Amino acid sequence: MLYNLVASGAIRRVCRGVYDYPKYSELLQQQLSPDIDQVAQALKALGPELVDETVIATLHKQLDEAACKLVLKDTVTATGWVYETIKRVCGERGAWQRQSS
Repeated sequence: MLYNLVASGAIRRVCRGVYDYPKYSELLQQQLSPDIDQVAQALKALGPELVDETVIATLHKQLDEAACKLVLKDTVTATGWVYETIKRVCGERGAWQRQSS
Protein backbone atom coordinates (compact mmCIF):
# COMPACT_ATOMS: atom_id res chain seq x y z
CA MET A 1 0.00 0.00 0.00
CA LEU A 2 2.69 2.55 0.97
CA TYR A 3 4.75 1.50 -2.03
CA ASN A 4 1.84 2.30 -4.35
CA LEU A 5 1.30 5.71 -2.71
CA VAL A 6 4.99 6.53 -3.08
CA ALA A 7 5.06 5.30 -6.68
CA SER A 8 2.05 7.46 -7.55
CA GLY A 9 3.59 10.53 -5.90
CA ALA A 10 0.80 10.87 -3.34
CA ILE A 11 3.33 10.59 -0.50
CA ARG A 12 7.11 10.81 -0.28
CA ARG A 13 9.36 8.51 1.71
CA VAL A 14 11.65 10.76 3.76
CA CYS A 15 13.39 7.81 5.43
CA ARG A 16 12.46 4.35 6.67
CA GLY A 17 9.08 4.63 8.36
CA VAL A 18 8.74 8.39 7.77
CA TYR A 19 6.54 9.72 4.97
CA ASP A 20 5.13 13.12 4.10
CA TYR A 21 2.87 14.72 1.54
CA PRO A 22 5.19 16.35 -0.98
CA LYS A 23 4.60 20.00 -1.78
CA TYR A 24 5.56 21.44 -5.15
CA SER A 25 6.74 25.01 -5.68
CA GLU A 26 5.63 26.51 -8.96
CA LEU A 27 8.14 29.32 -8.42
CA LEU A 28 11.09 26.95 -7.94
CA GLN A 29 9.71 24.28 -10.28
CA GLN A 30 10.62 21.53 -7.81
CA GLN A 31 9.40 19.68 -4.76
CA LEU A 32 10.02 21.41 -1.45
CA SER A 33 11.99 19.87 1.39
CA PRO A 34 10.04 18.12 4.14
CA ASP A 35 8.21 20.43 6.56
CA ILE A 36 10.31 21.16 9.66
CA ASP A 37 7.43 20.55 12.07
CA GLN A 38 6.73 17.25 10.38
CA VAL A 39 10.33 16.16 10.96
CA ALA A 40 10.03 16.63 14.73
CA GLN A 41 6.58 15.01 14.78
CA ALA A 42 7.86 12.06 12.76
CA LEU A 43 10.73 11.54 15.18
CA LYS A 44 8.31 11.57 18.11
CA ALA A 45 6.00 9.14 16.32
CA LEU A 46 8.87 6.73 15.59
CA GLY A 47 10.16 6.86 19.14
CA PRO A 48 13.80 6.74 20.22
CA GLU A 49 14.05 2.98 19.75
CA LEU A 50 13.40 3.24 15.97
CA VAL A 51 15.53 6.31 15.24
CA ASP A 52 18.81 4.79 14.15
CA GLU A 53 21.85 6.05 12.23
CA THR A 54 20.11 5.37 8.90
CA VAL A 55 17.19 7.64 9.84
CA ILE A 56 19.57 10.33 11.07
CA ALA A 57 21.72 10.16 7.92
CA THR A 58 18.68 10.31 5.65
CA LEU A 59 17.26 13.34 7.44
CA HIS A 60 20.69 14.98 7.37
CA LYS A 61 20.67 14.75 3.56
CA GLN A 62 17.16 16.23 3.39
CA LEU A 63 17.79 19.34 5.51
CA ASP A 64 19.93 22.22 4.31
CA GLU A 65 21.67 24.73 6.59
CA ALA A 66 18.69 27.09 6.74
CA ALA A 67 16.32 24.25 7.60
CA CYS A 68 18.66 23.01 10.33
CA LYS A 69 18.92 26.48 11.81
CA LEU A 70 15.14 26.74 11.89
CA VAL A 71 14.49 23.25 13.26
CA LEU A 72 17.11 23.66 15.98
CA LYS A 73 15.54 26.95 17.04
CA ASP A 74 11.97 25.61 16.90
CA THR A 75 12.64 22.38 18.79
CA VAL A 76 14.81 23.69 21.63
CA THR A 77 11.89 23.07 24.03
CA ALA A 78 10.99 19.69 22.54
CA THR A 79 11.35 16.44 24.44
CA GLY A 80 15.01 15.95 25.32
CA TRP A 81 15.70 12.98 23.06
CA VAL A 82 13.96 14.68 20.08
CA TYR A 83 16.11 17.80 20.39
CA GLU A 84 19.27 15.74 20.87
CA THR A 85 18.39 13.70 17.78
CA ILE A 86 17.78 16.84 15.73
CA LYS A 87 21.18 18.17 16.84
CA ARG A 88 22.69 14.92 15.55
CA VAL A 89 20.74 15.21 12.29
CA CYS A 90 22.06 18.72 11.73
CA GLY A 91 25.60 17.74 12.67
CA GLU A 92 28.10 20.41 11.72
CA ARG A 93 25.26 22.51 10.34
CA GLY A 94 24.43 23.27 13.97
CA ALA A 95 27.81 24.96 14.45
CA TRP A 96 26.16 28.38 14.01
CA GLN A 97 24.39 27.88 17.35
CA ARG A 98 27.58 27.07 19.24
CA GLN A 99 29.42 30.02 17.67
CA SER A 100 26.67 32.56 18.33
CA SER A 101 26.35 31.65 22.02
